[in-house]
Amino acid sequence: MVDRIKRRWFSCFMVMYSGLLPTFVNTQCPKPELSENAKVVSLHSDVNLTCPGCHGQTWWSRHNRTRKLQDGSHLSLTSIGYEDEDTYTCHRGGTPACTVQLLVKDDIEKPWISCYIRHPTYNITCDWQTTRELRPHPKVTLIAWMMRGNHKKNRCTYIPLAGKFTCSTLYKEGDNGRHVLSLCVIGRTDSQTSNTVDSTAEMLVQPDPPINVTVTSLEHQPRKLRVSWSRPGTWPNDFYRLQYQVQYHVKGTQHVSNGTTSDKHFMINDALERRRHGVRVRAKEEFSLPWSAWSEEAFGTPWSAKEESEPPTTTDFIMTSAEEEEPEAITVEKPPAPVPRYVLLVAGVSFVMVLVLFLGILMRNGEMKLLRLKGGLLRVFFQPSQGAPAGPQPQPAEPLLAAPPLPVPEAVTVTEPS
Repeated sequence: MVDRIKRRWFSCFMVMYSGLLPTFVNTQCPKPELSENAKVVSLHSDVNLTCPGCHGQTWWSRHNRTRKLQDGSHLSLTSIGYEDEDTYTCHRGGTPACTVQLLVKDDIEKPWISCYIRHPTYNITCDWQTTRELRPHPKVTLIAWMMRGNHKKNRCTYIPLAGKFTCSTLYKEGDNGRHVLSLCVIGRTDSQTSNTVDSTAEMLVQPDPPINVTVTSLEHQPRKLRVSWSRPGTWPNDFYRLQYQVQYHVKGTQHVSNGTTSDKHFMINDALERRRHGVRVRAKEEFSLPWSAWSEEAFGTPWSAKEESEPPTTTDFIMTSAEEEEPEAITVEKPPAPVPRYVLLVAGVSFVMVLVLFLGILMRNGEMKLLRLKGGLLRVFFQPSQGAPAGPQPQPAEPLLAAPPLPVPEAVTVTEPS
């Protein structure tokens, strides 16, 4: 019973609260006050200026200008532009008789804002994407009203490259109260209020889309694609976790598939072989509701084996009698290509080096006595390893062991037969 009464009181309060919102916003965004001598005209219109006391022999001048514009009690201007805004004075008898402030009516479009919190530790930001340039630039203010606090006004900044106004208001981490946000645009002759954003932080935390989305094929997996990405640059760490949604489709078809994960990668298991797939990813804080915008679309194609080349088909060829046999082709053997000179040079040098090395080994072993040349070049380079005296060796007068003399054969007498 008590809960039912509380719900009824809360419903009545919300109805009253919703009805008071437009009145509150309008009181915070009043129309600009105009002077009594102001005249507001539409852009590119024609106008005749006149004022009390300006009659008879009179002439007109423009503010900060001494030259005469026109004689008479009326000043006619055609195709009024923003550059014609000024104060015009009517002179009679050499003294000012009256003045008129000419203003061009503001053409302010109805603002439409979108508000978000890029990270639970950031402030609330609201953007107004204009469709045309505002001339002259008006005063744009963000009005923030909390249920348990006073309202705040914050000036907005115009970003020419983006063509939008952006403004922010303070938000405390963990605040779950309701926030009422609206934009006030005040020009020189008129004012406009935007739509009203009435939400909680749970509905405002909206991260930027993921970045660096890549699609990779897996070897020998014709039905799989691996998708990976990085968290947004405005999401500094993983203390507040993000959930991701992956959307993929075959290029050229309208059917799309979705998958969710808390990791920064996702495996597509139902890809079509040899078909190009488009993939995009978006994110949201795990305890918040709104999703971010979709990331830029990335493309990938699953792995596929190379097609085996088919053997050439043989065609039966039947020669008719009218066709003559072609003579056999005469093949001429080409002479072998000459051996390059540097090859012969390398081969000759290698052969000489091997020969010299071989001769040196023989001389060191004392097996080539015939090549012992006194003072010769070979004897200098190839001395025996035992070490010999530097000077010449003395020759003995007589051999140590003399060979015995050979016996003289006796004469043999041969008798011829008679």
